[in-house]
Amino acid sequence: MAKERLERIKQHLNTLRLPRHLLALLGIALGCALVFFFVGDAYLDDAADRSERQIVNDDYSTRTGPLTMDGELRQTLTLNSGRLYGVNLLVSTYGRVPQGTLHLRLLDQYGDLVARNDTDMSTLLDETFHRFLFNDHLEVENPGLYHLVITLSPATNEDRLAFYRSEGPAESYIAEGEDAPSYDLAAFVLLQDGRTVDGTLALQYVVEYSGGFIYTAYTLFAVGLSLFLLGLYLAVFVVGASAHKTFVYCCLVLGIASMFLIPPRAAPDEYTHIATAYRYSNQLLSPEWNLTGRRMLVRGGDEMMLHNYDESSISVYAYRKLYEGLFEASPNNANPTEIRVRTAATYPVPYLLPALGVTLARLFGLGRVGLLMLGRLFNLLFYTAVVSRAVKHIPIGRAMLFVAGLLPMGLQLAGSFSPDAFTIALSFYFIAACLDCALVREAVGPRQLVPLGLAAVLLAPAKVVYLLVLPLVLLIPAAKYASRRAALLSRCALLGAALVLWGLFSLGSITSDAGANDTVAYPPDAASEAGEAGFEADGPSPDDFMIVDGEVLRIRPNGDSYQRFTPGYILTHLPKTLRLLARSAWEQGALWLQGLLGGRLGEVIAVDITVSWLFVIALLGVLLCAALPDVKDTLVLAGRQRLFLLGLAAAVAVLLVGASLLWTPANYQTLFGMQGRYLLPVLPLALLALRGENLRFIRPMRRPLAFAGVCLTLLCQLDAFTKILQL
Repeated sequence: MAKERLERIKQHLNTLRLPRHLLALLGIALGCALVFFFVGDAYLDDAADRSERQIVNDDYSTRTGPLTMDGELRQTLTLNSGRLYGVNLLVSTYGRVPQGTLHLRLLDQYGDLVARNDTDMSTLLDETFHRFLFNDHLEVENPGLYHLVITLSPATNEDRLAFYRSEGPAESYIAEGEDAPSYDLAAFVLLQDGRTVDGTLALQYVVEYSGGFIYTAYTLFAVGLSLFLLGLYLAVFVVGASAHKTFVYCCLVLGIASMFLIPPRAAPDEYTHIATAYRYSNQLLSPEWNLTGRRMLVRGGDEMMLHNYDESSISVYAYRKLYEGLFEASPNNANPTEIRVRTAATYPVPYLLPALGVTLARLFGLGRVGLLMLGRLFNLLFYTAVVSRAVKHIPIGRAMLFVAGLLPMGLQLAGSFSPDAFTIALSFYFIAACLDCALVREAVGPRQLVPLGLAAVLLAPAKVVYLLVLPLVLLIPAAKYASRRAALLSRCALLGAALVLWGLFSLGSITSDAGANDTVAYPPDAASEAGEAGFEADGPSPDDFMIVDGEVLRIRPNGDSYQRFTPGYILTHLPKTLRLLARSAWEQGALWLQGLLGGRLGEVIAVDITVSWLFVIALLGVLLCAALPDVKDTLVLAGRQRLFLLGLAAAVAVLLVGASLLWTPANYQTLFGMQGRYLLPVLPLALLALRGENLRFIRPMRRPLAFAGVCLTLLCQLDAFTKILQL
């Protein structure tokens, strides 16, 4: 065995010495260096110099006296708990470029130095706020009085400065949308050369700063992914590794990159899915942690992850917080906090592995960021394992499934808490297993049918629309079973068990949703009569109605109509429904394609991380080419089989559109809630339907197309990274 392994290594080394491989590796290294250098040079400098301010005093009606060599300016101020990176001060240089050094010192109430800054005075601009960053940020654990001391070391006696201040006592600043000021300026005292000045410096606290961490993170990212691509080339073109093993390598690397690329709670509906996994984790840990309804107990500090989406969490600062939080210890388990959260539907299976990751993080004392990443990792591991088995077993279109499994959208879902990763993985496996049984296996027995049935049963309750994938089992000829009776019983058992499990978990929620439509349509005459007669104090007012296409609709406070496109409403408003569907396809079709492939990442409702169309179209082209047969492919689907696959994919798409239509308010012009990622589970069906005899490659193209797909996914991730840096 050892001798055979040594011989294989020698063969691989001999293959590697071929000029084409050496040139290819050199080209990959140079290409990575150029791309990563360009991105770093174009985006990192700005990203590393981003800051957020908190206005303390916005009154700058006059100036202090000139500050010279022997002078001192001392502003007594208060700080709240949190982090302080520096201060912004409005500077006057008296219309010249001063020379020398400005010294800024922050002292605590005992006079001890806690932060400092030394600034070249020539960098100060006249009549401009300047940001003075401390050498090290200050963690304010004990709010209280501090002293900001400013002195100069000017080059000449003519080099002097002044700082803008209020003329007389300043009013405490109240930020827009806030009810109270952050600081009481009555405690702020300004002294110049030991004498009290009646005023307060125009002052802003720098409460957030990106800093140089992004350079280190990006360097690790660039070097790691460059080595990954070099290793991928060796595995694919030199070693000739199998597709499913190569998929594991690619999915884990790119999936982990996606875990860190997409900040916490930034994946679609992730805060809801984190809360759901956390609830199941509570059930695994102890009955004492279980609460009913929307109430839930969490470790102190973990509640920050479970609240609604926070737009501020998507920014360049998120990466630094992610890094810092990764090494934090857990909050106190002994003092849980009770919160109200929104959790997802009742089907628990897709959340079991993320919940296990959350549980292990809590048992090992990891902080909330470690908890988040471990839950994401467990979801990624399941996705990788199941899709790699699908890639191994699919008899046709293996390169297509390889690329489809590594699409940026799928990796984002797999690298988050999203249950969609569970659905996509099982759907891919079910499709691959059915095709394997239908086209390759001479006989089908329990060894093939048990995993196939398990996949169907687990997939069925995930989303009702994907029940239409299960008839794919009919593609397996009855002659491959032990008998026709065995074929009938197997099919009935598989479909029946799937329907039963779907009914147990989903039927009740669908029925309650259907009955919860409190829509009310008011005819024009009824609305006008109500307007003339007046409205009750607790009833609707005339402002609660809107005329849409000659129809009076009652409107919710958020602007949506109470009336939705229910089946009855559709039948009585068929032209309006058809116009809405046509307009949706025209206006949103491109967005659905982006969402399907991964051209729109993040939580698109709040922050839309749109990837360049150049990469999206190129990825689509590679995906379409990967679906075609090449010269070595002998298995080709018959026309009716391809039509069957296309019909299943189309049926799922129609059902998805129908479900979105039922949730669309009647005053909308386009569908509500339809997203391209919902089509990912049936994407292989649609692509395989294109696979015929009339168009094929004249040489093997599986490996080049798979490699190209990985490269384009990596470029999409890199482009998404640059978009987040600019938020």
